Amino acid sequence: GRMPAVAVIGALTFVLSALSVKLQRTGVPPLLIALACGALLGPFAAGVVQPTAWGLGSTEVLESVARVVLAVSLLGVALRFPRGYWRANLRWIVASIAVGMVVMFAVATGAVLLLGIPLLSAMLIAAAITPTDPVVTTPIVTGTVAEERIPKRVRLNLSSESGLNDGLAYLILMLPLLLVTTGGTEAWREWLTTTLLWEVAVPVVAGFGLGWAAGWLLDAVIARGWSNSTSYLGYALALALAILAGLRIIETDAVLGVFVAGAAFGNRLTDDLRAELGREIDELGRVLILPLFAVIGALLPFDRWAAEGWALPLVLVLALIARRVAGMWLTRPIYARLHSRAETAFMSWFGPVGVSALLYACLAERRTGDDLVLPAVLLAIALSVVIHGLSTRPAGVWLQRRERMG
Repeated sequence: GRMPAVAVIGALTFVLSALSVKLQRTGVPPLLIALACGALLGPFAAGVVQPTAWGLGSTEVLESVARVVLAVSLLGVALRFPRGYWRANLRWIVASIAVGMVVMFAVATGAVLLLGIPLLSAMLIAAAITPTDPVVTTPIVTGTVAEERIPKRVRLNLSSESGLNDGLAYLILMLPLLLVTTGGTEAWREWLTTTLLWEVAVPVVAGFGLGWAAGWLLDAVIARGWSNSTSYLGYALALALAILAGLRIIETDAVLGVFVAGAAFGNRLTDDLRAELGREIDELGRVLILPLFAVIGALLPFDRWAAEGWALPLVLVLALIARRVAGMWLTRPIYARLHSRAETAFMSWFGPVGVSALLYACLAERRTGDDLVLPAVLLAIALSVVIHGLSTRPAGVWLQRRERMG
């Protein structure tokens, strides 16, 4: 039944949250434990957790849950940036987003084509795994251990990239999706008008305006002494969820809107308040993500993977690593003055995929009916949690040593 499973997942979340700092120091990522426990409790092992019986097997429900967790995480990411960050780092944003994402998508598509599947299917899988995930990136760039080992500029730049490319990957995903569903010139026309102008430009403008106004209002309320610090967290979360829901109602890219709103909101606050709120929301995001990854673990389609054979994991590991290495090193001439070679090496390793990939895979499967996208992306998420999760500590130690030597 549901109750024993909820109790088990609740207990797992409690233990992993309590031990988070200890786990960080030992190098075992809580997400990996949550994923493994979900798989062990799921239908292919103990059978305690049955996501399909809860309605979580449906892509629509899973998509909604992923979107809420992503919105909370993105708000936490958006509040990490000090005032003036965006203007000062335009070069990095152009390199990592405008150029880097296109390179990552192209390389991932090339790798996935090795499976011998049609081009549009390969493009859908590649688009879902293109964005670096802010949820999985958060443990890499936040917390006392990360602050000791990783320079602030690396942490901020990985955060800004994972926040922005999450929403903008929608633009990349919609092209193969429209080519499958509408085809030909009609797909291109819809992509350039509906997707680009309505679904991407509108959330950027609306998110910025609403975030800025909410920041101004909070500023004014604090100045008059009408509010105390216990209500700030609720205010920020209500803002994120209201924008998420509002932008979903008008059918635009709500994820991008929430991130832009969070960044504009944070820019209006004092650095102390922004940092404090950001830390609280990051902590909440960390708690929310553990049960989600336990559910993802229970949903892992081991039977489908077995049917696909060994080529699938090998190709996905290649896609995950090659897309990131190519994206970082090919764009290095644009941002070379910002990061040393050691920092670039560190950043070219960390391109984890997670909740955003799940969201886009659900969307792609629901809209196109392509039944390989979700199993492939779930495998990519599991592989990424293992590869990127277990290498966080050694890579951080390596970078710290290189920075001291250099």
